[in-house]
Amino acid sequence: MKALLTMLLILAFVPAIGGAGVPNLLNYQGRLTDSLGYVVPDGNYSVTFRIYDDSLGSTALWTEGQLLTVKDGLFAVILGSVVSFNVTTFSDSVRWLGIQVGLDQEISPREKLVSVPFAKEAEHADISESSIYSDTANHAFSISDGIVTTDKLTENAVTSEKIEDGTIQFDDIGQNSADSGQVVKWDGANWMAGEDREYSFVSPGIAYKDSAVNGYGVAVYPPDPWWIGWPTVDSISISVPAEGYVQFKAWVNVGSAMGLRQCRLGYTLNNSADPSYSEYAEYDTGNSSDKLPNRFVIQFEKFLHTDSASTITAYFKATGYLGNFIVDKYKLTAIFYPVNYGE
Repeated sequence: MKALLTMLLILAFVPAIGGAGVPNLLNYQGRLTDSLGYVVPDGNYSVTFRIYDDSLGSTALWTEGQLLTVKDGLFAVILGSVVSFNVTTFSDSVRWLGIQVGLDQEISPREKLVSVPFAKEAEHADISESSIYSDTANHAFSISDGIVTTDKLTENAVTSEKIEDGTIQFDDIGQNSADSGQVVKWDGANWMAGEDREYSFVSPGIAYKDSAVNGYGVAVYPPDPWWIGWPTVDSISISVPAEGYVQFKAWVNVGSAMGLRQCRLGYTLNNSADPSYSEYAEYDTGNSSDKLPNRFVIQFEKFLHTDSASTITAYFKATGYLGNFIVDKYKLTAIFYPVNYGE
């Protein structure tokens, strides 16, 4: 019977036990078929293994015969368990494995074994744990724990695709010059340790104006229709140094409101626009037949957000229904609050 061998699963060294030297056992598994590719019948087969220094089989560096038990074409064998490997068997990193079943010729081609230079490493270790693999596609190899050390990895060899999500633990992350309370931050070019909340503190600011600037009594003549084209009473500006919030506040004393039934006071950031519904306060009798008192006070305030440093000007406007009036006295205030205010 002419047999063929399909390489399968494992080709790995079993560690030597005690003493320096080359690995003394080789775990080998395979699949035995006939010339047509069918697995051979179950049974025991005499198999001779040889290790050569080239693919031609010129010189056998090691030879061992074993009686293998084959089940469903599969077998497993520990090479070196009958005849130990000698010091020259693996003195080079490339060797060729020849396999002969019974009296048949050796299976061709011979299998190329490519290994790390374990024999040289074994000279400096009490326990050799080197592993080898074959360049035959159906071969597999295993690596003992602790064999792959940092100096055996090339730079940037381990990428994020090779790291399973969720496996990096806090203990795996070094201090990286971080002080207590600092966090990992991006400085625009590199990751670095930085304060948990790092910013330059910006102080609040305030702008203030009252009726003494223009003198008492600013007459307001509502347009027709009265709710379009509000007259401007005054304006106030505030310099904003950074992102934050601005609060506008107004206190207005209205006088000489003879016959006035409704009064509105508001602000807008565009002097050519009228305040929107959310930007004004209203004094209303609630009854179209009633009139407002001759003198009354209106107050209102409004917050807005600003993204960056700028100068913001608010225009305070007023209008009324069925009558003119005078803004007798008023106080306008603009207050800036930085985003970190109160922290």
